Formats: sequence, C-alpha cells, structure tokens
Amino acid sequence: MICGDGALSRLDEAMAAEYSRARAAVSEDGRRQLRDNQRSWLKYVSATCVGSKEALQCLRDAYQDRRDGLGKVPVKMGPFTFIPVESFGFEKAAVDDDGGMVTGWTIDLRRYPRIDAPATREAAAWNAAVAARSDATAQAPRLSDDDAADESGIDAQESFDIHSASSDLISMSSEGYVYPHGAAHGTEGAQTSNHLLSMGRELEPADLFNPRSGWRGFLADRCFAGLSAQAEADGWTLDTPEPAALVATASDPKNWEITGAALTIRFSVYEVGPYSASMPKVAIPWADLKPYLAASPVLPIPPR
Repeated sequence: MICGDGALSRLDEAMAAEYSRARAAVSEDGRRQLRDNQRSWLKYVSATCVGSKEALQCLRDAYQDRRDGLGKVPVKMGPFTFIPVESFGFEKAAVDDDGGMVTGWTIDLRRYPRIDAPATREAAAWNAAVAARSDATAQAPRLSDDDAADESGIDAQESFDIHSASSDLISMSSEGYVYPHGAAHGTEGAQTSNHLLSMGRELEPADLFNPRSGWRGFLADRCFAGLSAQAEADGWTLDTPEPAALVATASDPKNWEITGAALTIRFSVYEVGPYSASMPKVAIPWADLKPYLAASPVLPIPPR
C-alpha cells in the first residue's frame, strides 16, 4: 500500500529520515530503545489501520504523526539527552464497538522519558523512578465503575513534557487521557515530578519558600487573578469564589512546573471551571516570587 500511494510513500521516506537522524544522536542503548519503540509502533499501525474502511487515510495520518513525533527526538536539555520509552498496546474491541478513539480497537499508548546513557547514579535512579511511576499508572484502575460509559472498552494515552533539567533538578509532567468507549468525551489528567537529583527525592515547599513569608496566600492570590483573566478571555465561568479556595492546590509541588522563567501552577479538569477550561495554568515569574523565597533555596533561583 505504501508503494502504491505517492503521498504515503513520501511520508514513509520522511519518517525514515527522522528515525535515522534520531538514532544517530543517541547512544547504542538509546538506539536499541528507539528501535523497540519503532517496532511497537509499526505493529500497532499495521493492526489498527490495515483493513479499516479508511485504511489509506489512516496510514497517512499515522505516518505523518510519527514523522512529526520523531522530529522531536531526542530532547536535549541541560546536561541530559532524553529519549522516549514507548509502547503501543492494542486489542480487538467488540464487533459492534465503533465508539473508541480507533474504530474497532481498544488502545493503550504509553510514553515516558529516559535519560540516555546516564553518567551518574542520580541520573540512573531518576530513570528507574520514572519507569516505576509509569508502570504504576498503567496498572492502576483507569476509571471507577460508576464513571465507565459502557463495558466495550477504555482507551488510554500517556505522554510527557520536560519543563526544565539541570544537575540540581528535573521538572517533568506525565499527562494522561482516558476515553471510555461511547462517552461524550474523555478525561485528562497530569502529575508533575520535581526531582532533586542529588538528594534523590521530590521537591518540598520548604526547599524554595520561607515558611513565614506568606507565600501560600501570595500564590493563591496570583492564581485567582490569573484564572479570572483566563475565564473572562475564554468565555468560561470560574467556579472558585475566592483565593482561599486555591491555597491547597497552589501550594502543592505536585502541581508545579518549574522553568527558568517561572513557577507554573496547574489545576485539574473541573477543579476551577467546566470541562472546556481543561487544565488551566498560571505562570508566576521568579522575580515576583523573590520576596517569598527561602534565604538559601536548595537550587539556584531562577533555575539554570
């Protein structure tokens, strides 16, 4: 089918070029991982596209998405080179089940980061922790019985985003999407890790903030102002009546994305507004946070 369609053939060549470029940029272990990723993807596409009513368009879309994804591999940030660990799970759905993300199939797509050729024990430990967290997510129940739309199947996707990386800290989010077949829409969620490499643990509020500075109230106030502005601009209603209701989320490092520019606070779906608000975020520049920081934070601020 690839050779018989010019557009698909060109996409295949472009994808192969990106795959070769990515492999050339990583270690031997990294090349093996990218090879395993690609083999898993090829099995997935061969099963879910070939034989479908729109097989050709399905393949075109899949190859374009894969080309674009490989174009972002590897991610070089700070002293590290990150590669994805990917698995493309699929199983045949019920004969009359056309309500999933891929017609006729139940899919389970997993993607998490790994430091290529880790040079220190701390980097290797981070790899192990991220892999364990992804495994735990995959084994956890996707939805409660009350939330499932029917018994046909539940699709799941997991991806990631590296916000910043240095020898001090790696800030990353794992983002997931769960879709019960036949539902009006799926449910998205995220969890953030701010891992202090030298200490082998997650960041705590006292690592950054002076406990007597009133930082919790400041974060809540800024989040309330930011969310109010987003709600007005995007046409949704903020369900939170006052900043005090945001303190718990705003002060929890599991909701923090750390970059060199800002501390960004993420809210869950439905937490502060309707589904259309998705997972809103509020970024607070480090310069605005300076009066609330500890005298000696555990990492340079702004992070380098």
